[in-house]
Amino acid sequence: MKNLTLGMIVILMSLLAAASEIDNILLIKDHSGASQILHFGLDPAATDTLDAGLGEKELPPFPPGGVFEARFVGDDIGLPQLGQGCYKDFRAGDVLFAGSQIHELKYQVGTGAEITIIWDLPENTTGLLLDLFGGVIVNREMKGNDSLLITNPGALNKLKMTIHYSGLPLTPELQAPVDGAAEIPPDLKLIWNASSGASTYNVQVSKSPDFSTMEIEQHDVVDTTFQLTNLEKSSTYYWRVSAENRNGASEWSDVWTFSTVVDTRILVGRKSRLNDFDLLQNYPNPFNSSTTIKYQLPTKAVVRIAIYDIKGDQVMILVAQRQPAGVHTVVWDGCNADGELVPSGAYFVRMVSQNFALTRKMLVLQ
Repeated sequence: MKNLTLGMIVILMSLLAAASEIDNILLIKDHSGASQILHFGLDPAATDTLDAGLGEKELPPFPPGGVFEARFVGDDIGLPQLGQGCYKDFRAGDVLFAGSQIHELKYQVGTGAEITIIWDLPENTTGLLLDLFGGVIVNREMKGNDSLLITNPGALNKLKMTIHYSGLPLTPELQAPVDGAAEIPPDLKLIWNASSGASTYNVQVSKSPDFSTMEIEQHDVVDTTFQLTNLEKSSTYYWRVSAENRNGASEWSDVWTFSTVVDTRILVGRKSRLNDFDLLQNYPNPFNSSTTIKYQLPTKAVVRIAIYDIKGDQVMILVAQRQPAGVHTVVWDGCNADGELVPSGAYFVRMVSQNFALTRKMLVLQ
């Protein structure tokens, strides 16, 4: 395989049907463009021999010099069962395994003169690359996305790779409500993606971005959702999630924020007075081509009127300027900021001016 990049590796990883519980990838290449992908990791069915069911297959002897090759071997780590070597080397274990496994790499350049070893390890996995002289020439930590350049592969054609698995689950990735969402109802469900190796999850919700005070702190959540109820209106909340198993807890996820619906405390049916800020219901509603939005300013003021979708994402800014007192109108043509028609569904128009904020719901029928 030639001319592979890290981006292509990520795509390949998503397309390959991984046979093991943990399937990591090394890319080994020389600077002439020749390359080989190697798989290693853990599987409950794996042994220290070649496991055909996991795709481990003994290769022919190394090609003659001048032909690129890279593979796992077992000559110097006491694993003669690997024979002439293989492109996949899985060991016994699963996502809860905490400990180390040792692999041996052997490689040779083709028409190039250097070897590059590239890895992209998950957060719960680290490694160490050593030469067979005890780390005199090569002693390189493996963490995250990184690489090692071997400038003398003719003399240094083997490395010992020790991989340490912490057994901790991966950090969860938040899903909904989207970061920065606005006009969220006081009853909502927090959603995140399942984390590999997780048994339960911990959820924190706070009004402080540093979580110095806590509104909600829940442990041992077995699902990837958590229901919130009776949140305060007109409030901003911050939330994060960590995953946990018998080995411990992951790092906290990214912190996401959302704001709840504004508590306008305006009575239904109240008539607008000239000394009020007000945002009237759009007309027509529902609409399928355009709708008119009328609003009122009791004094000269900076006003902002924007459209949001049901997830709280901003669709379009209609007004953002200082305007004189009086009744004003603005027309929305059902398009987003890129001039594209929005899909049918519920949307919100929100007006903010000085200490006033009000939101109205609209229905688009395209």
